[in-house]
Amino acid sequence: MKLFRVILALVLALSMTMSFVAFAAEDEAEVTVDTVLDDVVYEEGALTDVDTSTVLGKAIQTLVDRGIVSGYPDGTFKAENNITRAEVSVIMVNFLNAQAGLVSGMLTGFADIDNDPNYEWARPYVSLAKNLGVINGFEDNTFRAAENVTYEQAVKMLVSSLGYTPLANSLTVSGGSWSSGYITVAHQIGLTANTNAAVPSAVATRGTVAMLTYNALSAPMYVYNTTTGTYEQGGNISEETTNEERVTGIVNGIYETGIEEENPGVPENHIMIDDEIYAVGFSADPERYLGCKVTAYIGDVQVGSNYREVTRMEVLSSTKSITVDYDLIDSATATSLSYFATQDSTRALTARLDDASIIYNGKYYSGYDFSQVKDDLQSGYIELICNDGDGRYEVVKIVSYEIFVVDRINTSTNKIYAKYEANDGLAYEIPEEGDSGLVFSMTRAGREITISDLRAWDVLNIMQSPEDVGGREVLKILVTRNTVQGEVTEKSDNAAFCQIANKDYYIAYNYLNYAEREEFNVGDTAQVYLDCMDRIAAAAENVSTSGTLQYGYLIAARQDEENEDSPLDLRILTTSGSDNIYTAADRIKLNGTRIAADKESVLESLEESAEKANESYPDAENVRYHQLIMFAVNTSGLVTDIDTVLSENEDLEKDVPYSGELTYSSSSRSFGDFKVTTTTKIFFIPDDRTETDDYKYFSSYSSAFTNGSAYHVEAYNLSSGNNAGVVLLYKENDSMLFKSSSPMMIVNSVSSTADGDKVEGYVNGSTSTRELIISEDCDIVDIAKGDVIRYLTDTSGQISKIEIWYDVSDPEMAEPVDSQSDAIDARILEIRSTSVVPVKNYPTATFRLAYGTVIGLDTDEDNTITVSPTITDDNCDMALDGNGVVAHDIRSSLKVFKYTASAAAARRLEADVDIQEAMPYDDYPDNASRVITYSTSGTLRMVYIITE
Repeated sequence: MKLFRVILALVLALSMTMSFVAFAAEDEAEVTVDTVLDDVVYEEGALTDVDTSTVLGKAIQTLVDRGIVSGYPDGTFKAENNITRAEVSVIMVNFLNAQAGLVSGMLTGFADIDNDPNYEWARPYVSLAKNLGVINGFEDNTFRAAENVTYEQAVKMLVSSLGYTPLANSLTVSGGSWSSGYITVAHQIGLTANTNAAVPSAVATRGTVAMLTYNALSAPMYVYNTTTGTYEQGGNISEETTNEERVTGIVNGIYETGIEEENPGVPENHIMIDDEIYAVGFSADPERYLGCKVTAYIGDVQVGSNYREVTRMEVLSSTKSITVDYDLIDSATATSLSYFATQDSTRALTARLDDASIIYNGKYYSGYDFSQVKDDLQSGYIELICNDGDGRYEVVKIVSYEIFVVDRINTSTNKIYAKYEANDGLAYEIPEEGDSGLVFSMTRAGREITISDLRAWDVLNIMQSPEDVGGREVLKILVTRNTVQGEVTEKSDNAAFCQIANKDYYIAYNYLNYAEREEFNVGDTAQVYLDCMDRIAAAAENVSTSGTLQYGYLIAARQDEENEDSPLDLRILTTSGSDNIYTAADRIKLNGTRIAADKESVLESLEESAEKANESYPDAENVRYHQLIMFAVNTSGLVTDIDTVLSENEDLEKDVPYSGELTYSSSSRSFGDFKVTTTTKIFFIPDDRTETDDYKYFSSYSSAFTNGSAYHVEAYNLSSGNNAGVVLLYKENDSMLFKSSSPMMIVNSVSSTADGDKVEGYVNGSTSTRELIISEDCDIVDIAKGDVIRYLTDTSGQISKIEIWYDVSDPEMAEPVDSQSDAIDARILEIRSTSVVPVKNYPTATFRLAYGTVIGLDTDEDNTITVSPTITDDNCDMALDGNGVVAHDIRSSLKVFKYTASAAAARRLEADVDIQEAMPYDDYPDNASRVITYSTSGTLRMVYIITE
């Protein structure tokens, strides 16, 4: 987790002058639902989303340092965002260093901006940029300040700023784009380097405009030579727009301290560069530059000072620095620091010190033993600075915070009382103003505040210089009010770390060492308060959070009896049809009362409620915890709430207890005393409650119940119309499983995949194949190419049950039988929609599969096929008519398949076969075709020819 580098900055972007807000007309700080960071403090100029090791990052930081652009108030730059024409006008004025020409109230001549009060801030910049020849309006005399700048518009403005307008106009292609000449010039003078803009008319990003502007700093200007009367290239914009002297050196002293002595004698608001003192004429905190090698731009003597003024400074690229958070320190010696780059790093890095100067909490500390830094820092960071380019670090800044959480304040005594301390709380006294020996500041969000601005739960990050150093004492208090609220999704065994809303947070030392701190329990909602290092410094009382209560059937409950701290596991069949094992949260609400989930009372209560839930069904066996419940899970999947029949939850009322078999009527969708609807939850419960794999959930009443069938049921939560909320179904029967609507398939292939075993075949006579995954819960059956199966699917669409009706490798179905009735029983499967069980010899049945011999085939006149369930080599007489013999009309929609056992595997099963390949007994008594017919409601849908 990368943290913002936080220092006590006196001035932030919110207090910048208008020349520093060209890129920040609006505050675009992001806020998440679960996490609200009330204060985000950053070092001015050090943008948190800008990597200065990249070309673009260096460009952006250079422009920020020069005051040409700035970031947003949240410390980001957002290089991918768009930028408006009004904002670019500000950049152009800053780029030309022309702020002296700004006049408040100046009009632009563009009606749309002059009459819009929202752009009063931009008018002076637009007007001045127009007068300088940098920008133009549109043909309708509007400026369109809110429109996003395009790449070609940004190029035109900068080319014009550098004086190339005459050349660009001369190079404009006749009949081409208006910007062609400007783009050509931009390429010639290096303006477009690293911009990668393929379409000139495309909207430009903030990063693209920054890159163009950075390139323009070093591009030659195009100036008119009055002597020769011609234009020629001259110096760059920096040389032409300033007469400031440049000084390069190391910042070795500020008001608070030096890098070689405790009190270098630098006046307040001044800075020392290579032993020369200058007045500070820029807004950034000088401490930022202490120890760095810089280029300073020197102006005239500052009014009220005896020293010349530094108007701006740039840190040279030869200055390198790294920042190491306190908890990433591995070890230290007097000459090196071993540290980890991130919390997840396993290999330590080493930084070598070069007779380094130690700055400890803002003061030079000559006697400090750097090898003790790991033990000394409980919160804070180390900044290492190399200012000579040799890779060793000459300056070490140690920032150590004392963390103090406000409980209450007393403004009359200037005292703050802390939470988490012994007795009545530790009191911290804010110093009075006017102490000349003290450098004191208390800031929040970059603004100076007083004790009266504080409130409970504020976190004070106190940086105080060591007592045994001389010179002025430094005391800086950074106040944070950063609050995070969300669900605890993980925590460490040693309580030093937790996850809130799936984001990692470490515990600050002050809270970790507090014996009575609020525990972070997985599944609870935590409200915590962060210090400036984004560590948890305080926490309000946790409140459980959970999802909506849902129905489920508790199949099992288990807790390790030998380990009282082990979690409680619950196996629950849900209304999604899945059989899940959940873990209970550390604290759950059971029947409305919150208790610890590792207590025996939870299991005891579940046993008691299970006994009551099953008391009306006498055939139940091995009942312990098994029962209908309502439960809730949090976003981490932990069970946080359980209601049973012992609760006051009316949705768990058993309104129709089991009283014997009840017959289902599909016309009224009722069992007499109650009805089922599309929203009724239906659970099948085995008599032996420990047969955990036999539980089943039905997603609809039509898949569970058949008209006229009798079922062992009981109903819960009846509505005013006697509609059941939940039905528990006991005792399995055939109509409940395979029905007239259950699909049949001719298997084409079976394979194993990463998702599980897969079967592919022709379903219900379709000549296009369908692929289905076989559920892990399905009883494994040996199926192969050519088999005819029926199957059921679960709510996820996977096959949950398979019945092999015809097995190509098993000759049993073709074996001789004693009678025609035996042939019917062995070779015909019929299901009528109105029957309780399958019936035989009912040709117009809703579903009919028949295996037998083709007796006759007429494709000329009657267009029929006649099939008998007998086989030609049976010992019984061949039945040409009578029971079991059915004549089917051959329709154009009929699908014919053929299986040839002797063929190669790839050609063994064929689809779209001609029906005339079936050889009837009438014409071929010694070689008649054996077939399987599939029909629905008397209509022949499929003929499957079986040959050797």
